[in-house]
Amino acid sequence: MSGEKLSRWTFEVPIEKCMPRGPKEAGMRAVKRLGPFQHTMQKDAEERGPRTAWNGRIAVSQELAVEKVNSLAMAYLENVERSKGAPRLKHVLQNFEALHEIAGLLATLLEQTDDFTRSYLRTAGSGISGHIDHFPPPMMEAADVKGLPPIPAANETSPSWGEWVSRLRALQDYLEYSLGTLVVAKGVTDLERPDKGGSSDLYKYLYGTAQWNLVKDGRFAFEMFKPGQTKGTEGGEFHLFVQDIFEFATGEDPETESKLLPQVKQVAKSYRQLDVLTAEELGLIEEESELDHKQLGAKEYLRRVADIQQREAMVFQKKYDLWAELYPYTYGRRKAG
Repeated sequence: MSGEKLSRWTFEVPIEKCMPRGPKEAGMRAVKRLGPFQHTMQKDAEERGPRTAWNGRIAVSQELAVEKVNSLAMAYLENVERSKGAPRLKHVLQNFEALHEIAGLLATLLEQTDDFTRSYLRTAGSGISGHIDHFPPPMMEAADVKGLPPIPAANETSPSWGEWVSRLRALQDYLEYSLGTLVVAKGVTDLERPDKGGSSDLYKYLYGTAQWNLVKDGRFAFEMFKPGQTKGTEGGEFHLFVQDIFEFATGEDPETESKLLPQVKQVAKSYRQLDVLTAEELGLIEEESELDHKQLGAKEYLRRVADIQQREAMVFQKKYDLWAELYPYTYGRRKAG
C-alpha cells in the first residue's frame, strides 16, 4: 500500500545537466571579447584597481571574465532544463480543483465511517481499547491517530469529527480561496481556457525563455567589462559574445540554432534607454540637492523644487513604461523570444 513515487516538475536541476558541453574554444572566445585585461587574477584587480565596472564600484580581471562566462553558460542550460515539462496555468488550476475535491471526499468519508471502522482505526486494527497505549505503532504520532473521528458517547448530541476532518475542511476552504486569488491575479475569465490559447508554460511565462535570459544576463556581464558598448548590431561584439556562450553551453551552431538576434536587438535598445533615463534621474537628484547650497528665497526655492519634482515624475513614468520592454514575460505585455 506504500505510495509510488511519481515524477514531478521542480525548479531543482541536477548540476550535471548544467555543465557546458560545447567546445572550450567557444568559451575562451567569449572571455577574450571581454578583454583586454589589466589583471589576470581578481584579487590583484581588487587590490590595485582601477575600478571601472558599475560606475567605479568593481574592478575586473580575466579570472572574473572566465567566471561570468561559465555562469552564463550554466544558467542557460539550467533555464532550458526548467522549461522542460513545466506546467501551464491550466495544470495548476486543475491541481487546485483536484486537491479541493480529494480533501472533500476524504473528509466526507471520515465523517461517514461507522463505529466499528472508527474503533479499529483508533486501536491500530486490534479492536482492543488501550492497545495502542501499550503497543504504539511507530507511525502513530505522524499519522495523528488521535485526530481521527472518535466513537461518540451515547448521550452526545453534537458529535465530534476529530482534527483530521476539521483540517481537511479548512484545507478545502483554503484551496477555494487560493483558486479565486490565482484566477483574479492571472486575469482568467474562462476556467475552461485559462491559458487563452497561449503556448507558454508558467516558467517561460514568468521568467522568459532561456535565450532571453542569456541575452539579458549577458548584457550585464558585457557592461561590466565594456561599459556603454552593448550594441544590438548583427555580428557586433555583443551579439558574437552571447553566440559564443550559446555554443560553449550547448555545442550547437549558434548561427543556425541560437535564434538570439531578436533578443540582442531588443535588450540592447531597452537597456540603453534605461541607462539614459537613469542618468537623467540621478542628475535631477543632484540638481535638487544643490539647491540647499544656493542663496535662494523661499518662493524661488519652492518653485525650483516643484520644477525638478515634475521632471522626476516624467522620468519615473518613462521608466515605468519601459519595464514591459525590460521584462516582457513578467509583465505579459509583449511576446518575445
